[in-house]
Amino acid sequence: MKRSTWRSRKLPSIESAFTRQNLPFTLAVVTILVAASCQLSQRASLDPTLPTSATGPDKAATLLAAQPPLAPPDAPPLGGVHTVRMLTGTSPPRRVVAEIIVPDCAAPAPPEELQVTTSITTAFGTTPIQVDLRGNGAGETARIQVEAARLDFADSAPVKTRLYQLACAALKQGGAPAFVADTPLIDQAREWIGQTAPDCQKISAAVHGWNCALPSVEPESARQELAGIRTTMIRRWSRQPYLLARRLALGASLADALSAKNVGEKLDTFCRIVKASLPIELPATLKSKRWQEAVCAKNVPNRIEAATFGLAKTVAEVDFMRELFERTSRLGFLTLRIPPSQTPSRDILVSLTPESDVSDNLIRETTLLAADSEGEESTTEPPHVCWHPVYAEAPKLFELARLVGLAGDAPAVACEEVKPVKGTKVAAERYFAESITSETEFVVTNGRSKTLRLPVGRYNYTLRPLPANPDEWDDASSQQPQTTG
Repeated sequence: MKRSTWRSRKLPSIESAFTRQNLPFTLAVVTILVAASCQLSQRASLDPTLPTSATGPDKAATLLAAQPPLAPPDAPPLGGVHTVRMLTGTSPPRRVVAEIIVPDCAAPAPPEELQVTTSITTAFGTTPIQVDLRGNGAGETARIQVEAARLDFADSAPVKTRLYQLACAALKQGGAPAFVADTPLIDQAREWIGQTAPDCQKISAAVHGWNCALPSVEPESARQELAGIRTTMIRRWSRQPYLLARRLALGASLADALSAKNVGEKLDTFCRIVKASLPIELPATLKSKRWQEAVCAKNVPNRIEAATFGLAKTVAEVDFMRELFERTSRLGFLTLRIPPSQTPSRDILVSLTPESDVSDNLIRETTLLAADSEGEESTTEPPHVCWHPVYAEAPKLFELARLVGLAGDAPAVACEEVKPVKGTKVAAERYFAESITSETEFVVTNGRSKTLRLPVGRYNYTLRPLPANPDEWDDASSQQPQTTG
């Protein structure tokens, strides 16, 4: 076999390139390539955002294309719509409490309407808020849209023109447009949140938007208060409203769960009780889907904070219903005497249905109680509030919470009903009547009396004779009534 000699062969191009005449030119080209390679490597190490997967000529092209321009970027044009951040804080990192939507800084005067966006964060999540500032001077108003609610109120301090000027000045400086707001502007922005969610006990700047601390209560304090209400019901009331007693027991169970060392396990047990209960047996806050998701879902943040809010509102509702029961209910006796010739049955099933005057009286007393709980003078108007981070999930739940005084009060706010929901008032009236009514369906032996405690008003009654065998009483309510009146 002939031995290979390929390594000793010389390519014509290489031979001509490294001749004595071309050697200086070749060395110069090599020096330029080495210097460019080192410079590109240094730039790539200083910029971590550049891709590292490219190789060869593609990598060099990518690195060169990714280099920032030598001159700083120019300020954006003053015409057109821009977003400018409103910051707070004494030192970086500052918090973005709002964003101003600037329509046109090239205009000679501020716009008729300036839009501001922000958000409100609670233990139940973050909700965006849009604020439209209208008017100028003392007549400036803020119109807020949050979820399906819209509300209007007059700003205590006009800020629209100043916000527009600060936003346009920030745009002229170039870069990321933002400005640091002073105390009056921050206070006015905080007022927007306070009027939108008057149930907030403390409003503070969040990383973006605002944090709202809803009411809470110490579990031990709540347990003692509920125990006192239970003692009052046992000692002073001869008849106990079942639903009110049931809601009180649920509140006491929640207080026990929050007082335990293993709070998470006890809350899991309590959530199973809540889900197994009938909706009518639950206090208004505990039947909220938002509350149940924040407390009973797996791996949820702020679980204890949401649970203590539910406990605080349950204590407030039970105490409210206790006082409503004492103010509107009367103790009396119902005596049943039917001639034996008219009915052969000895036991009669009595069903009572309240008429409209019972509901009217309850609503009137509820309004007075809610006003007293807010520290106001007696009035026939219920607390005024347009939105709540928890109860706004459903119109009927929100109306109930508003009437009981659980959602706060913002007297200066005007609410705009985007889509009125029928039946909200009727649902609230029924909730009150069912909560404080001891018995509306019971068995009375002919010729005897039954002790009752019911809200004042007129009731319709229905009488149904019962079979002689008590085992057949379960279907008695479906039988044809013998007497009504």
